[in-house]
Amino acid sequence: MCNVSPPARARFGWLLAALGVALLVIGCGGSGSGERVEEDCPPPLSSVRGVGLSPRGMSLSGGLDPASLVAFYEEAGSHRGSAVLWNGAWRGDAVGGSDAGAAPAAARAVAVEASKRCLVAVPVFGWRAGNTPLIKTAANPTNDWTNTDARERYASMLRAFVTEFRPPYVFLGNENEFYFEQAPGDYANWVAAYNAAYDAIKAASPETLVGPVFNYEHLAGLGALNGWTKPLWGALEAHDLAKVDVVGLSVYPFLGATAPDAIRDDYFEPLFARIGPKPVAVTETGWPAEALGGTNLPWVAGEHEQVEYIGKLAALLGGHEVRLENWLLLHALRDDGSNAQAYRLFGSVSLRNAAGEPRAAYEAWFGPP
Repeated sequence: MCNVSPPARARFGWLLAALGVALLVIGCGGSGSGERVEEDCPPPLSSVRGVGLSPRGMSLSGGLDPASLVAFYEEAGSHRGSAVLWNGAWRGDAVGGSDAGAAPAAARAVAVEASKRCLVAVPVFGWRAGNTPLIKTAANPTNDWTNTDARERYASMLRAFVTEFRPPYVFLGNENEFYFEQAPGDYANWVAAYNAAYDAIKAASPETLVGPVFNYEHLAGLGALNGWTKPLWGALEAHDLAKVDVVGLSVYPFLGATAPDAIRDDYFEPLFARIGPKPVAVTETGWPAEALGGTNLPWVAGEHEQVEYIGKLAALLGGHEVRLENWLLLHALRDDGSNAQAYRLFGSVSLRNAAGEPRAAYEAWFGPP
């Protein structure tokens, strides 16, 4: 069995936020000012495809040539109307919270770039790093969701962010079912904080669609190859669906299926049985193209399997309203030795290989490069 512990998954989940310094340098037209650039963009499509923020040369610790970030946005923008996922902490000082209540500069920079290039920015405002909550503030050191100062600052930050950028989507928390499993007693407090944030967002920007994010394999108990066999549906069922516009999902079926054709045809039906016609957004997904690091993995990795998976995912979600789908990485990760496990498992879940050449999945996902 190949185990991806919750801390390892979270370490990878925070990868996109690690690019914050580079984003500050060039994410706002080179000035770092954060000034929004308006452009006459067509309305977003009812369903869009995109990628996570993943310039060439990126590693799990983040460092890269700033020019590669410019190239990333130029390429993403060439697919008119596509999406770019940003997944990070809800404040710049992630651990200490000294700036809690101010939108993180990296999230603002991505929103600015999206507005310049007619991209759909997909921000996920998280509040965990592995098993460590990122909730405490300078005014209140309580590191759980009984912290009323944190709840107020979370909501006020989101209200200001959507007032400025009017994003089509905002997601609150990433893979929240891990916290349901870790701290079931505090999860109801999180849902109350979510509800208050939802109301603040909708009051400022009624058209913005708001939802939580869950890892589907962990939520549904379908990650047997990773030891996830106990469903955690209570994490979803704790929500009032009247305050969930769209259900966000990270989807990695290779954690439970050896190959795309081994994914069962009713894979998502336990979800839709609970949410009915509610739309979903696949915030992250993909299939590994390579078995990195000489690891003997329990699933088949390959470029052919990536293309097969794209077709299988479309079939699995057919007949349901899917608002967006983001492939995890445009470019393969660079191995910097900071997290060998996460690199081996996710480093090749990319549409381009380490040499920068498009994989077969690129055209299957976006069309010709």
